[in-house]
Amino acid sequence: VVRYNISKNDGRKNGYAGIHAFGPITSADVYNNTVYISPSQANQAGASNEAPAAVKFRDGSTKNIRLFNNVFIVSTSGADGTIAPQMVVTNGASGFTFLNNDYWNTDGSPATNLSDADAHNLNPMLLAAGQGPTFDSGDDLQDLLAYSLRDGSPLTDQGLNLFAVYGIDMGTGDFFGQPITGLPDIGAAESNLNSAPAPEPAGLAVLSAGLLALRRRRHAAR
Repeated sequence: VVRYNISKNDGRKNGYAGIHAFGPITSADVYNNTVYISPSQANQAGASNEAPAAVKFRDGSTKNIRLFNNVFIVSTSGADGTIAPQMVVTNGASGFTFLNNDYWNTDGSPATNLSDADAHNLNPMLLAAGQGPTFDSGDDLQDLLAYSLRDGSPLTDQGLNLFAVYGIDMGTGDFFGQPITGLPDIGAAESNLNSAPAPEPAGLAVLSAGLLALRRRRHAAR
Protein backbone atom coordinates (compact mmCIF):
# COMPACT_ATOMS: atom_id res chain seq x y z
CA VAL A 1 0.00 0.00 0.00
CA VAL A 2 1.26 3.47 -0.97
CA ARG A 3 -0.88 6.20 0.59
CA TYR A 4 -0.78 9.76 1.92
CA ASN A 5 2.53 10.76 0.36
CA ILE A 6 3.66 14.01 -1.25
CA SER A 7 6.14 13.71 -4.11
CA LYS A 8 7.81 16.76 -5.65
CA ASN A 9 10.09 16.27 -8.66
CA ASP A 10 11.15 12.78 -7.69
CA GLY A 11 12.90 10.61 -10.28
CA ARG A 12 13.36 13.26 -12.97
CA LYS A 13 17.02 12.73 -13.84
CA ASN A 14 16.68 9.43 -15.70
CA GLY A 15 13.11 9.73 -16.93
CA TYR A 16 11.60 8.12 -13.85
CA ALA A 17 8.39 9.23 -12.15
CA GLY A 18 6.84 10.24 -8.85
CA ILE A 19 5.10 6.85 -8.91
CA HIS A 20 7.31 4.42 -10.82
CA ALA A 21 6.75 0.66 -11.22
CA PHE A 22 9.22 -1.94 -12.49
CA GLY A 23 8.55 -5.57 -13.44
CA PRO A 24 5.55 -7.76 -12.59
CA ILE A 25 3.50 -6.60 -9.58
CA THR A 26 1.00 -9.00 -8.06
CA SER A 27 -0.95 -6.64 -5.80
CA ALA A 28 -0.58 -2.98 -4.81
CA ASP A 29 -2.93 -0.16 -3.89
CA VAL A 30 -1.81 3.44 -4.43
CA TYR A 31 -4.25 6.02 -3.13
CA ASN A 32 -4.54 9.56 -1.78
CA ASN A 33 -1.10 10.72 -2.85
CA THR A 34 -0.11 14.09 -4.33
CA VAL A 35 2.51 14.06 -7.09
CA TYR A 36 4.05 17.21 -8.60
CA ILE A 37 6.53 16.96 -11.48
CA SER A 38 8.24 19.71 -13.47
CA PRO A 39 10.71 19.65 -16.40
CA SER A 40 14.04 17.92 -15.98
CA GLN A 41 17.38 19.25 -17.15
CA ALA A 42 18.45 17.88 -20.54
CA ASN A 43 21.88 16.41 -21.30
CA GLN A 44 22.90 15.75 -17.72
CA ALA A 45 26.10 13.75 -17.35
CA GLY A 46 25.39 10.05 -16.98
CA ALA A 47 21.63 10.50 -17.45
CA SER A 48 19.23 9.66 -20.24
CA ASN A 49 17.17 12.33 -21.97
CA GLU A 50 13.96 10.42 -21.32
CA ALA A 51 11.00 12.52 -20.19
CA PRO A 52 9.99 12.16 -16.53
CA ALA A 53 6.35 11.54 -15.60
CA ALA A 54 3.88 11.73 -12.77
CA VAL A 55 3.22 7.98 -13.18
CA LYS A 56 5.28 5.55 -15.22
CA PHE A 57 5.22 1.78 -15.66
CA ARG A 58 8.69 0.86 -16.85
CA ASP A 59 7.78 -2.16 -18.97
CA GLY A 60 4.89 -4.11 -20.44
CA SER A 61 4.59 -6.74 -17.71
CA THR A 62 1.44 -7.37 -15.68
CA LYS A 63 1.00 -4.77 -12.99
CA ASN A 64 -1.91 -5.41 -10.67
CA ILE A 65 -1.85 -1.88 -9.28
CA ARG A 66 -4.94 0.09 -8.33
CA LEU A 67 -4.59 3.88 -8.19
CA PHE A 68 -7.41 5.81 -6.50
CA ASN A 69 -7.95 9.38 -5.23
CA ASN A 70 -4.52 10.67 -6.28
CA VAL A 71 -3.58 14.14 -7.53
CA PHE A 72 -1.14 14.21 -10.44
CA ILE A 73 0.21 17.67 -11.34
CA VAL A 74 2.47 18.33 -14.32
CA SER A 75 4.26 21.62 -14.89
CA THR A 76 5.42 21.92 -18.49
CA SER A 77 6.87 25.41 -18.17
CA GLY A 78 10.64 25.19 -18.34
CA ALA A 79 13.59 27.03 -19.82
CA ASP A 80 15.43 25.97 -22.95
CA GLY A 81 17.42 22.81 -22.38
CA THR A 82 14.76 21.11 -20.29
CA ILE A 83 12.56 18.07 -20.94
CA ALA A 84 8.83 18.45 -20.38
CA PRO A 85 7.30 15.76 -18.17
CA GLN A 86 4.42 13.48 -19.13
CA MET A 87 1.34 12.69 -17.09
CA VAL A 88 0.93 8.89 -17.28
CA VAL A 89 3.09 6.39 -19.21
CA THR A 90 2.01 2.74 -19.13
CA ASN A 91 4.37 1.25 -21.79
CA GLY A 92 1.99 -1.56 -22.73
CA ALA A 93 1.56 -2.87 -19.17
CA SER A 94 -1.67 -4.66 -18.23
CA GLY A 95 -3.71 -5.42 -15.12
CA PHE A 96 -3.71 -1.91 -13.66
CA THR A 97 -6.66 0.23 -12.55
CA PHE A 98 -6.92 4.01 -12.42
CA LEU A 99 -10.08 5.40 -10.82
CA ASN A 100 -11.12 8.81 -9.51
CA ASN A 101 -7.76 10.54 -9.83
CA ASP A 102 -7.21 14.22 -10.65
CA TYR A 103 -4.91 15.14 -13.56
CA TRP A 104 -3.82 18.77 -13.83
CA ASN A 105 -1.44 20.68 -16.10
CA THR A 106 -0.31 23.90 -14.47
CA ASP A 107 -0.74 25.80 -17.75
CA GLY A 108 -4.43 24.90 -17.73
CA SER A 109 -4.28 22.76 -20.87
CA PRO A 110 -6.55 19.70 -20.85
CA ALA A 111 -5.21 16.65 -19.06
CA THR A 112 -6.76 13.24 -18.71
CA ASN A 113 -6.08 9.53 -18.59
CA LEU A 114 -8.20 7.37 -20.87
CA SER A 115 -7.61 4.43 -18.52
CA ASP A 116 -9.43 6.29 -15.73
CA ALA A 117 -13.21 6.03 -16.08
CA ASP A 118 -13.74 8.74 -13.45
CA ALA A 119 -10.83 11.02 -14.28
CA HIS A 120 -10.95 14.63 -13.07
CA ASN A 121 -9.30 17.58 -14.81
CA LEU A 122 -9.63 20.10 -12.01
CA ASN A 123 -7.29 22.71 -10.58
CA PRO A 124 -6.64 21.17 -7.17
CA MET A 125 -6.12 24.63 -5.67
CA LEU A 126 -3.10 23.70 -3.57
CA LEU A 127 -1.67 26.43 -1.39
CA ALA A 128 1.61 26.75 -3.31
CA ALA A 129 2.38 23.65 -5.39
CA GLY A 130 6.00 23.55 -6.55
CA GLN A 131 7.14 26.03 -3.90
CA GLY A 132 7.52 23.71 -0.94
CA PRO A 133 10.88 23.72 0.87
CA THR A 134 13.44 20.94 1.09
CA PHE A 135 13.81 19.45 4.56
CA ASP A 136 16.83 17.89 6.21
CA SER A 137 14.78 15.93 8.72
CA GLY A 138 11.70 13.74 8.45
CA ASP A 139 10.46 15.41 11.63
CA ASP A 140 9.78 18.55 9.58
CA LEU A 141 7.45 16.94 7.05
CA GLN A 142 4.39 18.20 8.90
CA ASP A 143 5.38 21.69 7.71
CA LEU A 144 5.14 20.80 4.01
CA LEU A 145 1.97 22.87 3.85
CA ALA A 146 2.44 24.13 0.29
CA TYR A 147 0.58 20.98 -0.82
CA SER A 148 -2.46 21.57 1.39
CA LEU A 149 -5.83 22.29 -0.21
CA ARG A 150 -7.01 25.87 -0.28
CA ASP A 151 -10.50 26.64 0.95
CA GLY A 152 -12.92 25.98 -1.90
CA SER A 153 -10.81 23.31 -3.60
CA PRO A 154 -13.00 21.21 -5.95
CA LEU A 155 -11.27 18.09 -4.61
CA THR A 156 -12.82 18.43 -1.16
CA ASP A 157 -15.03 15.41 -0.33
CA GLN A 158 -14.59 14.05 -3.88
CA GLY A 159 -12.58 10.94 -2.97
CA LEU A 160 -13.96 7.42 -3.16
CA ASN A 161 -14.80 5.74 0.13
CA LEU A 162 -12.49 2.82 -0.55
CA PHE A 163 -13.69 0.83 2.43
CA ALA A 164 -17.30 0.97 1.26
CA VAL A 165 -16.43 0.12 -2.35
CA TYR A 166 -13.44 -2.24 -2.04
CA GLY A 167 -13.09 -3.04 1.66
CA ILE A 168 -9.81 -1.08 1.84
CA ASP A 169 -8.98 0.32 5.28
CA MET A 170 -7.98 3.92 4.48
CA GLY A 171 -6.62 4.66 7.94
CA THR A 172 -7.64 7.57 10.13
CA GLY A 173 -5.28 10.39 9.16
CA ASP A 174 -3.85 12.13 6.11
CA PHE A 175 -0.22 13.10 5.36
CA PHE A 176 -0.31 15.68 8.15
CA GLY A 177 -2.16 13.51 10.64
CA GLN A 178 -5.40 15.37 10.01
CA PRO A 179 -8.43 13.15 10.73
CA ILE A 180 -10.37 11.82 7.76
CA THR A 181 -14.07 12.38 8.36
CA GLY A 182 -16.93 11.71 5.98
CA LEU A 183 -15.91 11.32 2.36
CA PRO A 184 -12.15 11.66 1.86
CA ASP A 185 -10.67 14.42 -0.27
CA ILE A 186 -8.62 13.62 -3.37
CA GLY A 187 -4.89 13.83 -2.69
CA ALA A 188 -2.64 13.47 0.34
CA ALA A 189 -4.15 16.27 2.44
CA GLU A 190 -7.62 16.73 3.93
CA SER A 191 -9.06 20.23 3.77
CA ASN A 192 -9.67 22.44 6.81
CA LEU A 193 -13.09 23.78 5.87
CA ASN A 194 -14.39 23.52 9.41
CA SER A 195 -11.71 25.79 10.87
CA ALA A 196 -11.04 29.50 10.47
CA PRO A 197 -10.00 30.64 6.97
CA ALA A 198 -6.30 31.09 6.24
CA PRO A 199 -5.13 33.96 4.02
CA GLU A 200 -4.25 32.80 0.53
CA PRO A 201 -0.73 33.94 -0.47
CA ALA A 202 -0.48 36.13 -3.55
CA GLY A 203 3.15 35.14 -4.09
CA LEU A 204 6.34 34.03 -2.43
CA ALA A 205 6.56 37.24 -0.39
CA VAL A 206 3.50 36.30 1.65
CA LEU A 207 3.74 32.52 1.36
CA SER A 208 5.22 32.15 4.82
CA ALA A 209 2.31 34.05 6.37
CA GLY A 210 -0.22 31.83 4.65
CA LEU A 211 1.60 28.67 5.71
CA LEU A 212 1.87 29.88 9.30
CA ALA A 213 -1.86 30.52 9.45
CA LEU A 214 -2.62 27.09 7.99
CA ARG A 215 -0.19 25.45 10.42
CA ARG A 216 -2.04 27.05 13.32
CA ARG A 217 -5.35 25.84 11.94
CA ARG A 218 -4.05 22.27 11.67
CA HIS A 219 -2.74 22.29 15.22
CA ALA A 220 -6.02 23.74 16.49
CA ALA A 221 -7.98 21.02 14.69
CA ARG A 222 -6.10 18.17 16.38
